[in-house]
Amino acid sequence: MHYFIVGDVHGCLHTFKKIMESWDPSTQRLIQVGDLVDRGNFIVETVAYARELQTKYPDRVTFVLGNHEDEVIGLVKLGTSDIWFRSMGGETLNQYRKAHKSIREDVKWFADLPLYYEDEVVFVSHAGVSAYANDPYTCESLIWQRSGIKNVKKTQVFGHTPLFGFTPLYDPKSQSYDIDTACVYGGKLTALVLDEYGKKIELIQADVDPRDIKISIFALT
Repeated sequence: MHYFIVGDVHGCLHTFKKIMESWDPSTQRLIQVGDLVDRGNFIVETVAYARELQTKYPDRVTFVLGNHEDEVIGLVKLGTSDIWFRSMGGETLNQYRKAHKSIREDVKWFADLPLYYEDEVVFVSHAGVSAYANDPYTCESLIWQRSGIKNVKKTQVFGHTPLFGFTPLYDPKSQSYDIDTACVYGGKLTALVLDEYGKKIELIQADVDPRDIKISIFALT
C-alpha cells in the first residue's frame, strides 16, 4: 500500500477536492495532517467532506488532530475564549451558524482523531516529533511544536508551519517532510505520495481555488 499524505487544508474545500482527484483508494492510504478548520471559507463543508471520506473508506483514510481542531475542542468543551477565538474562532462558529449546524457534532469527531499515524515505515502528525521536548509524543508537542524535528528512523511527514515559498521542505537529517505549503494564504495544497517503503514517488500540488480564501499573502505585501 502506498501513501497519499495531504497538508493543512484550513477550510479550502474546492482546493481539497481538486487534489483528491489524484487519490487512488485502491492502492493508496490517505492521511491528512490536521488543520481542516479555521481561516478558509468552507470550514463546515470541509469537515463534512473529510468525515464522508473516512466513513466510505474506514480502513484507508486517517485524519490526525491539528492544533486548530484542538482549539475548537477547547472552546466548545471547556468554554475557553482566547486569542484564537477572537482572531478566527468567531468566524468558524459563524460559518456553523450560517449552515444551521451544531459545531458540537464535529467536535465529537475531532476529539476522537488520533495524534498521529504510525506504521513500520512512516510517522505522520500535525507538527512533527520534537527533537527537544522531554516527551515529544504529547498532544502539546505533536500539534504545536516548531522547535525542530527528531529523527524517528522512519519517513516523517507533518504540516503546521506554513512554507511561503509553496514548496515542501525535506530535511535529510530528520528524514522529514513539511508539506504545509500555505494553501489558505494564497499558496498551494500539497499531497506527498510515498511508496510502501516510505520513499517519495511524487509531489502533487493544487493552486488554491480563489473561492476558498478571503485574502492572499500577495495582498499583504
